[in-house]
Amino acid sequence: MLTLSPTAMSTSSGPSSTAGAPGWISALLHTGDPTLADSVALTTPGPTGWRELTYAGLDRSSAVVAGWLGRRGVAAGQRVLLHGDPSGAWVSACLGILRAGAIAVPLDPRLTADELASAAAGSSPAAAVVAGRLRPMHDGLDLEMDVLDLDDIDGLAESRPGEAVRPGPIRSMDDPALIVWTSGTTGRPKGVTLTYANLAYAVSRSVQVQDLDGDDRWLSVLPLNHLLELTCGLLGSLSTGATLTFCPTLMPREITELLAERRITRMMVVPLLARLLQPELERRRPGHLRALFAGGAPLAPELIDAYAGLGIPLYQGYGLTETAPTVAMNTPDHHRRGSVGRPLPGTEVRIDHDEILVRSPAVMAGYWDDEDLTRESLDGDGWFRTGDLGHVDPDGFLFVTGRAKHLIVLESGKKVQPEEVEAVLQGSERFADVCVVGVAATSGGSAGPEQVCAVVIPRQPMSGPEVEVEVARLSGRLSGYKRPRLVDVWDVDTVLPTTAKRSVRRAEVARLAVDRLRRRRTTP
Repeated sequence: MLTLSPTAMSTSSGPSSTAGAPGWISALLHTGDPTLADSVALTTPGPTGWRELTYAGLDRSSAVVAGWLGRRGVAAGQRVLLHGDPSGAWVSACLGILRAGAIAVPLDPRLTADELASAAAGSSPAAAVVAGRLRPMHDGLDLEMDVLDLDDIDGLAESRPGEAVRPGPIRSMDDPALIVWTSGTTGRPKGVTLTYANLAYAVSRSVQVQDLDGDDRWLSVLPLNHLLELTCGLLGSLSTGATLTFCPTLMPREITELLAERRITRMMVVPLLARLLQPELERRRPGHLRALFAGGAPLAPELIDAYAGLGIPLYQGYGLTETAPTVAMNTPDHHRRGSVGRPLPGTEVRIDHDEILVRSPAVMAGYWDDEDLTRESLDGDGWFRTGDLGHVDPDGFLFVTGRAKHLIVLESGKKVQPEEVEAVLQGSERFADVCVVGVAATSGGSAGPEQVCAVVIPRQPMSGPEVEVEVARLSGRLSGYKRPRLVDVWDVDTVLPTTAKRSVRRAEVARLAVDRLRRRRTTP
């Protein structure tokens, strides 16, 4: 067993406990700082051009959302769904929910109706703030709650310019701030509960190790329910008084043009986006781009080298939703090829039978309304079992080599729980058995990005195309990234390999599937 202790530095993560959560939120908004009041905090694309929101404007608009919730009786500690695309209004809503003392539940704007219903049922929300285009999905929920249209927030802020947040019980830094629903290995989503203290630590350490300042110009490309973007990007930008621009496109050429137009200095990416952007950056070579920070999935060392050749540092980090999210990060001062960097100051990493365990002020309070699952993952001493495998080199750099759990991690950073996909595919009467696995490449000795692969044993003989059509029909209920991209059809008289306890040997299934798919590609 190896334990990597935190570096000897202060672990202060925000305002004092007497200021509580309201003090931390005020610090994010720079309330009362006349030098930043008229500075642009956020830039959002609109039908008639860019819409700028100053720090003073963000203060006012978030107060309006808090007032709206208060007038509807939303009490401290109640949950409020937040469902929409990244924008200034989204940020106003999120901060307004927190200023009202409620718990924000940010949702992926690409959720299906079934996934939304599951998250809503698990959260028991008192209200929701929803983009207009997503309102029909919420209208279909069997829940009684008030709903505010995200598109109406700007109008509300203009009509109530003097709105003030009503005084109420001061929320402690140890109170829940967010519930983030994420994929798990139990066949059901998990509500990761993060406190104000978790967020404050994550933001302060991100600013510290990345050496961020108010002169930075950020581009936000990832959805804001992705904690890498929320804490290290958005909240990091706000805390330093910088400007963040929301990107309206995922097209690499258009992103690169926007990098030049807005003179962007920093951006959070997932490896897939970094790979797609590299040829365009090779063509344009923007000299003002100081660094890209990547997380969510393994990053090929060769891609880091390609960016180095462009003069653009690409730093790999590692984290999980349960750690808000960053555990370790390569930085300008400390980086090593193939590693995910050193643990953040104040974060401890322990290797126990090859599994990475983490203890830090950013580790979640627990899983919402699930004490049993919390006890399985988080021990009494505060150590969180990540389910990832790795090692630490003599200089303290962490290397992630695989996963002990079943979770499938895509190149986009999205995570897929195979049990969820299997439950959908097993709804076919034509299938005798189904196993969903991640089929991964390897690079530099580390586990590479995976694709979702469905191994199907039909009840009666079926051709490959017939099985693929059935898989596509059933998986239409799932978000696009969860749908199998590969299908391997086994003979009707075969069985999935299992342990003595009849658990499927997923690693063996994945190995067999890779071999079979490789032979199929090479067979004339």
